[in-house]
Amino acid sequence: MDAVRQDLGDELIMKLNDEQINTVETFLLLTQDMVMRDLGLKLGSWLRIDRAQQALRSEGCSTTPLQDSTNKKRHTMDEDIQISPSEIKGILESELSCQKLLYGKLAEGRALQKNEKNLICRTICPKVFNSAMKTGRKITPNEKQKLAKAIVEAFDCLKCDTPGKPVEAEFFWKCNGEDKGSHTGFIQNWIRNYKSKSNPAKRIRQQKLKLSDEEVNACEELCATEFTPELYPRVMQLLTTTFRYRQSIRASNKSSSEILSEFPCLLDEDAIHQEFELMFPNQQNATSFESIIPLCLMLKHEFDEIANDGIRALAKISSELTQQGARKSDPEDLPPIEDFLSVFVRWRQEDKNLDYFLTNLVDTAPYVFCDTFSFAEGVYYAIINGTALHIGHSFLPALDVVLKSYKIFNYPVPSKAKKVLSFFDILVYDVCKFSRAASVNNLCEKIRKSIRPASS
Repeated sequence: MDAVRQDLGDELIMKLNDEQINTVETFLLLTQDMVMRDLGLKLGSWLRIDRAQQALRSEGCSTTPLQDSTNKKRHTMDEDIQISPSEIKGILESELSCQKLLYGKLAEGRALQKNEKNLICRTICPKVFNSAMKTGRKITPNEKQKLAKAIVEAFDCLKCDTPGKPVEAEFFWKCNGEDKGSHTGFIQNWIRNYKSKSNPAKRIRQQKLKLSDEEVNACEELCATEFTPELYPRVMQLLTTTFRYRQSIRASNKSSSEILSEFPCLLDEDAIHQEFELMFPNQQNATSFESIIPLCLMLKHEFDEIANDGIRALAKISSELTQQGARKSDPEDLPPIEDFLSVFVRWRQEDKNLDYFLTNLVDTAPYVFCDTFSFAEGVYYAIINGTALHIGHSFLPALDVVLKSYKIFNYPVPSKAKKVLSFFDILVYDVCKFSRAASVNNLCEKIRKSIRPASS
């Protein structure tokens, strides 16, 4: 690092040393995202680091110390990996956690659950890829496939019997059977999770947060676990254990896609409710929107064509708070009232069904989709990150999931929704002190004061 000290300056060098980035190997692993997001440095610091990295690489430095002929020989040996079914059995036999499977289901040839196959993968992979992991060498698809074939040859009950898939597909399938694309299978998932765990930026984040071993292990298990009905209780437990880590991600202003890339299992109705309760444990004391719907329906704005009382009340509040109403259609060619409400709720169009919205509006903030013609009542979905959560025939539970998703996934609030969402944030018991016969003007004034400064 002495070679780049002059280019970086003592202050930046000290910052990197504080984060234990004090070797050429760790320095060359830095990316712009790590420097600016995880280390909190400015763009100018990254540009100096990038220039220094280019200089080091031009001088023949590498991110891994693998330049001598001995290590090159080791690469060749690893890439030509040879492991027999008997060696696979020997690895499982040496681990106490796998012996019940080995002498039970595997010996009897019975089908295994996904978590049991994951256990086999997590046991075998570190043993087989040990030298590659120590050197930081990339494990090739050919190596992964060879290991997958050895595993299913050792135990016939692990072979995939789905037509069109190779027998080792569950453990590794190159490009998912296509000409190009990402690989799939338990082995691929394990390698991805290992890389994430060993990533310098993630280690820095863990050091700052001081995660316990239980939290780190729970994060790793959660990444390797699919949200299936039989594993539902375990996933919910793991989400509770890893909550503090997600709070740190949200606090660092990570985007919704970044949060969901690490925790895709949060895209579940019950998981969203649990996460919100963990974030706001006293939220049950707040007044629900449902309790003031009768008051909202007394507002002067007319939306009689809307069948659902909750949507009609939401439209009236939106009009009152923004002093706007239905206007000319937007570029999506929505009719005026649908355009006005589109930030919160959408209906099926003549040529645009649910699949159309999921495919074409992936980057849109969460909203409720009603799978019927405009303004009628039907089946409601909460649409989040291109995923439709089936809620049922009631609008309010769907709206509840959508509003909670804004907080959970760090969604930026659209300008059309800011005042309404602010109103929901400050909705407390004193609003409900008005009786049903209370003056509508008083309610409107209460809403205005909640949103606007007294001087406005």
